[in-house]
Amino acid sequence: MENSAEPHLRQPSLNAVRAFVAAARLGSLKAAAADLGVTAGAVSHHVKQLEAEIGKPLFVRRNNGIALTRDGKQLFDDVAPALKIIARASEAVRKESRVVTMSVSASLAQFWLVPRLVAFQARYPKIAIEMETERRPVVLDESIDLAVSYSRNGPPVQGATRLLTDKAIPMAAPAFTRGRGALGARIEDVPLISSTPDSWEWREWAAGNGIDLSRLSIRYRFDTDGAAILACGNGLGVMLMPDWLGTWKAGMVEPFGAYRHQTLGAYWLSLNARILSSAKIFAAWLANAARATEGAGAGAVLQQDNARPEGEIRTRRKAG
Repeated sequence: MENSAEPHLRQPSLNAVRAFVAAARLGSLKAAAADLGVTAGAVSHHVKQLEAEIGKPLFVRRNNGIALTRDGKQLFDDVAPALKIIARASEAVRKESRVVTMSVSASLAQFWLVPRLVAFQARYPKIAIEMETERRPVVLDESIDLAVSYSRNGPPVQGATRLLTDKAIPMAAPAFTRGRGALGARIEDVPLISSTPDSWEWREWAAGNGIDLSRLSIRYRFDTDGAAILACGNGLGVMLMPDWLGTWKAGMVEPFGAYRHQTLGAYWLSLNARILSSAKIFAAWLANAARATEGAGAGAVLQQDNARPEGEIRTRRKAG
């Protein structure tokens, strides 16, 4: 009867194999030692140990270096790729347990995400977040686990899910409103702040509210929501401010006049197809945080909209 058990294979020292591969790749014991962070004597010892285990010389020693023997080349060709596989697997495990990389707009990161990360870190202390805020199209390559991007026209990529709806109404700092008479304030009579270079969000808003755009005074223009939000909070004028700011804007700004909410666009969450478990955890947390944000603002939005005869107007807006 044949023995179906797998024969026992002698496994050489992994350190010896690593020393051999480094020496073969670099053609020098000294260079291999520098690459591995050990002494040349240690590399030489590991190579001799491997040669003794195999029973064949792996290098031809020369005065100015080393060269692989035929057996050494065969061994190098077989084990070098295996070491790369081990390294990649180890890196994947390291990344899975510790790092999530994401792309997100600077304004959403600054005013919504970063203030909530303390709660995430308290619950998942072993997961680190690497955040990129440079504007670019959604590209989920090997360097990005997930992306949160703004779109005015539905999902920016196939498979993206809506994270936050961007609803806004005219807002101003309380001191700004008081200085112009809260009850009699008209938006045509005050300086406006735009978060787009061409101020087209105000153009759409004016059309939806039956107001002549030429009668509006757009005094300050910025290319991000963040700069416009800070300008509004510091009393420079009135801005179409997003509801997702939530508690950040409480006490700092207030609705200006009796104008309706407008849906300007949405933030969408896109996941890398090869997403690891730590990134899945973070994505689920993001979704829950977004639901909490929109749920907390639903009551206030309902109260404000019930005071108006007309419903919501959908417009478009540049991401910030």
